[in-house]
Amino acid sequence: MKNDEHTFFKIQDYLAGKLTPAEAAAFEQDIAADHELAETVEMQRFEGEAIDLMIADDLRQQIKGWETAPPKGLADSKPSNRQWLWPGLGLVALLVIGGLFFWKNEPAQTDPTPPIPTNTETQKEAPVVPPTTPSTPIAGQTDDKQPDKTLPKNGYDEKRLALAEASFGTPTALADDNVRSPSGQPVADPLKEWKALLRQAKPDYQKAITGLLKAPQNEAAESLLAYAYFKDKQFDKAAAIYQRLAANEKLTPAQKDEAEWHLLMSLLPDRANKQKVDDLLSKMAKPDNYHEYQQQANALKEKLAKG
Repeated sequence: MKNDEHTFFKIQDYLAGKLTPAEAAAFEQDIAADHELAETVEMQRFEGEAIDLMIADDLRQQIKGWETAPPKGLADSKPSNRQWLWPGLGLVALLVIGGLFFWKNEPAQTDPTPPIPTNTETQKEAPVVPPTTPSTPIAGQTDDKQPDKTLPKNGYDEKRLALAEASFGTPTALADDNVRSPSGQPVADPLKEWKALLRQAKPDYQKAITGLLKAPQNEAAESLLAYAYFKDKQFDKAAAIYQRLAANEKLTPAQKDEAEWHLLMSLLPDRANKQKVDDLLSKMAKPDNYHEYQQQANALKEKLAKG
């Protein structure tokens, strides 16, 4: 995680609910993929709450002190003019303290719901439809710009999801059991347990994810974790890891090409990623730019073109 002033203010905006729904969703993906960032967010949230508590406590102490030592100007006023002041100050203090806690505890709004009609006749004619995910059309709604009217509840396109799962392949990290030291000597594989779990006929992907998050982190562990996220249909988390692996300059060109292909598979099920998918396919299928998955990319382009 890059700990700088920009990150600090972005966390502040996130905690205050000032980010747009898209920005908040993207930032939550970064938090899920970066343990250090997640800890920083929690620490910043804790510090903010502690400051609010200090402010509220200081305000209560100050008002309590006014009972024995009124502020300048108030001490010289007539008792009849002051008899209503203490209850008023107490009410103001309660409103300020309550406002602080309400503001801090109010969740960030990432999915605004449509307003509920106030007119009784309108409600009878058009009942309120519960909010759905952005990729899912409302039942009965006609939209010429939406080619698929039967998206499942999870927001993914079933045909594109099936293509992604069929085209993903076996990650090299899962197939390779030959772990060696920098000097080339065979060593014990720290990921052996999780590889065995992921190779089962019906793997427990949640268990694999939990274990791999605690395992020693390297490129192989990240690749297995992203694979488990993909198989568990947590495509956004898988894509975040594959994006990072594809940009890792320490990997060989073949390893980066594999990460890029798996990134494409993680983006494919959601039609909201159509432009990113098209850009990646164009890059992989480009004739003058060799790519390990060039043949698969061309085949996938043809399948997508046929709908």
